[in-house]
Amino acid sequence: MLLETRVSVRRERRSQNRKNLVRMDPFSSPSSSGISSGQSVPSADVLMDQLKTQLAQAYAEEFFETVRSKCFTKCITKPGSSLSGSESSCIARCMERYIEATGIISRALFNANR
Repeated sequence: MLLETRVSVRRERRSQNRKNLVRMDPFSSPSSSGISSGQSVPSADVLMDQLKTQLAQAYAEEFFETVRSKCFTKCITKPGSSLSGSESSCIARCMERYIEATGIISRALFNANR
C-alpha cells in the first residue's frame, strides 16, 4: 500500500512537471501561457533557466525512481516492516553500482559528442 502511494505521488509530480513545461512554451502567446496582460513576458534567458531547472528535477526524479525500483526488485525478497542487514547492504551496493555505471555512461556519451 505504501509503495503504491509513493509511486502514485511520483507519477503526479512528473505529470505536474510536464504540465509546467508545456505552460512555459516560449512560442505561445502571453495569454495562453498564463501571464495576464499586466505582467511582462519573461525573457528567453529566464525561460531557459526555468526549463533547465525543471528538466534537471524531472531527470533526477526519474533516475532515483529507476534506481529504487531496480534495487528494490533485486534486493528485497520478502518485504516487511524493516530491512534485514543483508537487504540494507544489498540496496547500498546496488545504488552505488547503478550511480557509478550511469556516471561512466554519461562521461562516455559526453566525450563522444565532442
